[in-house]
Amino acid sequence: MVRKISKNYSNSDMPKTGSYPVFYAIGLTGHRLKISVLLLIDELNQIDFDGLLSRLGGVSRFVLIKMLRDLESDSVITKTISGSKVGYSLTLTGKQIIPILNSMND
Repeated sequence: MVRKISKNYSNSDMPKTGSYPVFYAIGLTGHRLKISVLLLIDELNQIDFDGLLSRLGGVSRFVLIKMLRDLESDSVITKTISGSKVGYSLTLTGKQIIPILNSMND
């Protein structure tokens, strides 16, 4: 049985700083794929699109592109283009979220 939540929270409801960083992290990473992407980028420091796609196994290109765009628009990752390769790395905000995600994983 699924419990309905009475209020819909958006990213704008989540404080970006202050005393509730865990709410911000959860708001940004509401989808488990986003958490996996962030942890992979953190582990490898920088990774290209094809590397992410192969390591996530079973994720469609379309879904991964959408997740990466969401994370980029939230200023959690940055995209770098070198020739025909597109790479991703964490921003300062992304690096600050990683310990929260790791503690939630423990």
